[in-house]
Amino acid sequence: MPFHPQTVHFPIALLFAAFGFYLWFAFRPQDWRLHTSQILHFSGVIAMAVAIFSGRQAVAGLSLTSEAEAALNRHELLGYLSVWLFAGLGVWQYVLRGKLGRTGLWVFVAIFAAALVAMSVGAHVGGKMVYVFGVGVSP
Repeated sequence: MPFHPQTVHFPIALLFAAFGFYLWFAFRPQDWRLHTSQILHFSGVIAMAVAIFSGRQAVAGLSLTSEAEAALNRHELLGYLSVWLFAGLGVWQYVLRGKLGRTGLWVFVAIFAAALVAMSVGAHVGGKMVYVFGVGVSP
């Protein structure tokens, strides 16, 4: 039983929750909201790295059709893009330690939202691999 399906939901939940707290902080700045969003953000990046690692392990030994392989390549690309975006945003947040300024905070939130879109599209492609192409499903 591959570990990947058991890990993929954690980064999605954690990073969407982080976005909610960052957005809440943008409208009503309080230190605890920023601190909570940073903890969720960091945890989400770690969870995404675990999901990517487990996905790399799950791919080994699969025989794929050309369509499924194309979907897998998109899924991997979006996963790597997302983790680098979220990690970069985490470094940006850590280095500035909440001193982004009003405009910087909204730019940060907008880029975070774009990273969530990339992650969500990658998750959709992963679901399509399972439910349309039957990747990783026993007959």
